[in-house]
Amino acid sequence: MAMETASSEHLLHLTLGLLPGLGPVHIADLLETLQFEHLSLIGLFKLTPTKRRKCLHLSPEIHNALDRAPAHRENIKALEPNLERRGISWMARGDAMYPVRLTRFLGKSAPHILFYQGDVDILRKAYFIGIIGTRQPSKEGLEAAQQLSMECARRGVIIVSGGARGIDAAAHSSALATGATVFVLPFGLYHLRQLSFLAEKLKSGNHLFLSEFHPEERGTHNTPVQRNRTVAALADAILVIETGTRGGTLHTVRFARGFGKPILAVDFSPAPNPPGNASLLACVAESVPAEIHRDTHDRIMKSIRRGSALLTEKPPRSHLPSFSRSSFTGASAVTTIKLTRQ
Repeated sequence: MAMETASSEHLLHLTLGLLPGLGPVHIADLLETLQFEHLSLIGLFKLTPTKRRKCLHLSPEIHNALDRAPAHRENIKALEPNLERRGISWMARGDAMYPVRLTRFLGKSAPHILFYQGDVDILRKAYFIGIIGTRQPSKEGLEAAQQLSMECARRGVIIVSGGARGIDAAAHSSALATGATVFVLPFGLYHLRQLSFLAEKLKSGNHLFLSEFHPEERGTHNTPVQRNRTVAALADAILVIETGTRGGTLHTVRFARGFGKPILAVDFSPAPNPPGNASLLACVAESVPAEIHRDTHDRIMKSIRRGSALLTEKPPRSHLPSFSRSSFTGASAVTTIKLTRQ
């Protein structure tokens, strides 16, 4: 009976995580209130809307979302067998397997539910590096991404990237050849066919697909930005291979800087650097030579260890840095970032 109750309670976390109008901050506030009131999730859902409003001091947004929960629970019951059939699992914030880095750096705004497919034990590894860059890289950029990813993976570092074409794909592909990688995706796991360009590389099993979005989510204008925030939180350091002065790569850098993570960028000197690399190297990034040698690896590992040590330090002052205007030299465009389901 106790195991059955625990299973029911866990399923209610999935209901909360996918409930329209109820974002992770709302859920965190709700769970804190329940803990204070010594009330379980099962007990919460047994309350009538009237009694819930009378007994629990919650925001109108949370109460209104919970009013819709009974009908939504039927959708969750239908979702479960579909997930199992497709080999998709999920974890809730607070579960033993949930990445401590997300809780640490995102706080209440960490995704309440993460869907995954693949080797979840990868999340237990010690070191993670986010390797990111443009979707339209130069030949030199692709070569740098491949070599650096391969060497990091060979040393047991998990390569984290966003599953996009270009630099992301090169990083994932090289990691699959020598180590392991995490795909942090801007869409739901029902749409993994979007990664068909990597299909031949995915047969080894040393990878994990991770998504904070409903499995049916195809992706919107905002989901890549939200994905970039998760990449920045999960990685111990960010390595920019090649970038311009706008786009998702710099979103990830800004998030990572807000978390205090080390930022590295490839320096293609004496050849001209891409404009984004030049801006980063001028003010916020440590230089990584495009010419790969032992000092390069030592420099990267030192940064990764420094970023990993942040897990045991005091929480960062702000989990969500402001992005009203670019802070990089040569990038003057105003950037507006909207994260979904706050």
